[in-house]
Amino acid sequence: HSGMAAPCFASTSRMEVVIGGKKLIGSAQRRAADVILQHGSILMGPDHLRIIDYMNVPERSRKRLRSHLESNTVSLSQIGWKDTNRERLPDTLRQGFEKVFGAEVELGGVTEQERVRATELMQERYGDGRWTFKTQGSLEVLTDA
Repeated sequence: HSGMAAPCFASTSRMEVVIGGKKLIGSAQRRAADVILQHGSILMGPDHLRIIDYMNVPERSRKRLRSHLESNTVSLSQIGWKDTNRERLPDTLRQGFEKVFGAEVELGGVTEQERVRATELMQERYGDGRWTFKTQGSLEVLTDA
């Protein structure tokens, strides 16, 4: 089928950080009782545009997808963030969250239990193309037509 799914960063939802109509931070959140799990991606520079190079699509579609992604995203470097030390970004974000929300932010790593579950999911779901691509039809935004 000729539909082309755009990279998820090319579209925005109401809970993401957008500057000038372009997505800077994509995020997902899960809440349970008094715990919030926040996952996100922050575009620091133009490297996200390289994802198009790895897509198995015709060249004309690749150009259209790249243009769509460029016109719908913005990076920290494009808005003037000059700190090239990426190691400082998590602490900078933590300080900002604590200041804005008045709560302590706990930074942590992946537990052994989480690693085991991730391996299971890779084998049970994400390694199976039928599961991975079952929602493709609902994600189509660009076509080859």
